[in-house]
Amino acid sequence: METIQGPIKVHPIFAHPEPPEDNSRLAAWCGPASVPTGATQTWLLLDTMDGVSSLLEDAQGNSLGTLREFCGAEGVRLVGQSFSGKSPFPVCVRLRQINRDLPLQAFPENPTSFPNGQVKRPNYQFWHCLDALPQAAITAGIKSSVILSHILDKLTTPFSDGFLQTFPAQPHDSYMIPQGRLFCLSAGNLLFEVMQHPEEPMCISDPRKPVDPVAQQLALKAAQLYDRQLLRIPNDTRSIQRNQKIPLLRLCPFFQVDEIRLWDYLHDRTSPASFQLLFLLEGQARVETRTSGLDIAKLAPALLPACLGDYKLLAKDGHARLLRVQLNV
Repeated sequence: METIQGPIKVHPIFAHPEPPEDNSRLAAWCGPASVPTGATQTWLLLDTMDGVSSLLEDAQGNSLGTLREFCGAEGVRLVGQSFSGKSPFPVCVRLRQINRDLPLQAFPENPTSFPNGQVKRPNYQFWHCLDALPQAAITAGIKSSVILSHILDKLTTPFSDGFLQTFPAQPHDSYMIPQGRLFCLSAGNLLFEVMQHPEEPMCISDPRKPVDPVAQQLALKAAQLYDRQLLRIPNDTRSIQRNQKIPLLRLCPFFQVDEIRLWDYLHDRTSPASFQLLFLLEGQARVETRTSGLDIAKLAPALLPACLGDYKLLAKDGHARLLRVQLNV
């Protein structure tokens, strides 16, 4: 009997900072009984080689083990034709409530070794703003008018301001953060985040404490300071009451993201080249195949295996809004 017969439910992994932090906005967005007290980050999909991996179950509620185990057993049929079972699942996804201003950061363009023995890898990111307090801001990239010498002068000050592309955080705006680009998140943001792997970025500048100068210089050399590409993807605010598939991210060579706005149902299919991940933003939605169906919840995304083929996506209560992630192949 084939192991993969329909959509797969992914269970969340909650991250608990020490000391515990306020997570009321994340809990309100997900549902008051969904998020444990103090958990400000929720991994909706996570797979690492050190044993931290999402739990899976089929549409009937039967356990399929961890994502790591399932990738090892059914990797090509689950992930896609180019997948090697020896590597982790090629994307990870989390929800983040940002309670304090974060440092100015970046991932390197190429693997970079630091004096403490850490090796930072390139990491392409995608952010989708779920909610934001009035003062919240998102910094992504460098202004087009700024010259390189100005950047290097400013980056050694306690905080880097005036040359970065900083936007007021608005719900349903999206951002692409290629490896090497500078970024920063202020307090008040609630984000949906997709990335290649769950590593911490390099720190360029921190308003709360000094940055080790050796590590800072290594980070500056590894960052991309020449690109002036606009990294914000504004929300499509047109009021169109029909099904829409809106491309949000196409320039990333690793994965792509679409927004799906449902007013009744649509038919689609996976390809043998890539899985699809469906994440609920608003409303209620369900995915159905010829043999099974699965309700999609904010903390229970649907993983559609590459071998699945045809499926039907339905809005259960008149309207639903989702994000879909798949490999860019």
